[in-house]
Amino acid sequence: MRTEASPGFCFPATFRQEWYFRTTNGGWSDFNNGIVLEAREVLNRAALDDAVRCLGHRHEALRTSFRRQERAVVQVVDESRTPRLDFVEHPIEGERDETLSRAVLEPFRLDGGPLVRIALYHDTKAREYVVIALHHAVCDGWSRGLLIHDLTELYRSRAENRPARLAPVEIQPADYAVWERETTVARDVERWYRRLALDQDGLRLDDSHRVTGGMFQVFSVADIDSRVAGKLGGQARNRGTTLPRLLGAATVRSVTELARDSLRVGFVTANRHLPELRRTVGEIEDTLPLRLATAPDLTWSELIGRFDREVSEAYDRQITLSAIHSLSNERLTDVNHHLVDVTVNCRDYQRHPSGNVGEVSVLFDELTLRMDGRRIRLPNGAGLMGALNFQFDFPAGGGLGVSLIVNTAAIPDDVARAAGRRLLTCLDELACSQ
Repeated sequence: MRTEASPGFCFPATFRQEWYFRTTNGGWSDFNNGIVLEAREVLNRAALDDAVRCLGHRHEALRTSFRRQERAVVQVVDESRTPRLDFVEHPIEGERDETLSRAVLEPFRLDGGPLVRIALYHDTKAREYVVIALHHAVCDGWSRGLLIHDLTELYRSRAENRPARLAPVEIQPADYAVWERETTVARDVERWYRRLALDQDGLRLDDSHRVTGGMFQVFSVADIDSRVAGKLGGQARNRGTTLPRLLGAATVRSVTELARDSLRVGFVTANRHLPELRRTVGEIEDTLPLRLATAPDLTWSELIGRFDREVSEAYDRQITLSAIHSLSNERLTDVNHHLVDVTVNCRDYQRHPSGNVGEVSVLFDELTLRMDGRRIRLPNGAGLMGALNFQFDFPAGGGLGVSLIVNTAAIPDDVARAAGRRLLTCLDELACSQ
């Protein structure tokens, strides 16, 4: 039930939003999501400004901030604050990607917000770039495609003086947070916590590297061509599973040499399996905790089957790492922030129903900013991330991008790069398997 709280409306935070807030104590954080769009035509600035304002009215996440209320973390939806396009001229001097990356990565303060910036940049050749920076607490990977699609349609409708053709948003993030809190069963979450936390680490790490928080570094592994990616998609269909789950099983196989008898895997899910959530912009993705045997003699069919069953059970019981951390803060005394060894994140922005890439590309080209070598500091960062974090991206032109986000205090560079090479070998083997 929505209750008024000046100057906005106050709701519980999702478990994942609570984690972001608690790990920074509500302070500054650059754990951001960024969208950089290069305009294919001279933009109508009045239409763009109005489109940004309407985008803020459509999606409450763009008007959301956080605060502490007694012992709880709450999200506040401000009815008066909407994103505004910064029309101040931002000439790009020097390297374009570096300038735009800095704009995306400038920190936000979680306690009080705002948590979104939208600005218009131009370079010396009069090319225009719309830069949207949002903190991850209000925008997950799925939301990126939605925002691009909706902004494009809102701009077109204003420029052409017609109503926007957008289906209504059925559920806002605050509604999801209320539902999540009401339906999560604490007893199931606690049992899962014990299963993860009280066993020994799944990775064989030297004692000098057994560290759970701190600095993470991004490593680019490879760009897999569309032919191999297509074969992997065919393998998923033939085996009755999804491509993300297939890639998760391949990831487990790739780290078998580093693993003990079993491995704790965090499998990132967009949580858009319900149709009414597919147009929701916000941070409602989460990580499913899995426990998987790593016997090297498992066949691909056996490993994929086990991965499938673990994911399905976690889904059915609504068990997420964020819920486990929230419970550990409230009820458990033996808090262990290192709950997973490896995470798998398949960021398939292009394939959800609201993102017609063909329409968007008439107006904008989305730019991919290379993050190879970027370092990210996360207090207690291993809470939702493992020592090794494998990320798969599906670009609009086809293929598959593979990168690693590595806890540099736990995993030496040479071990991380070797893990990336083993993953590529496993993917080639799986693509050609019978």
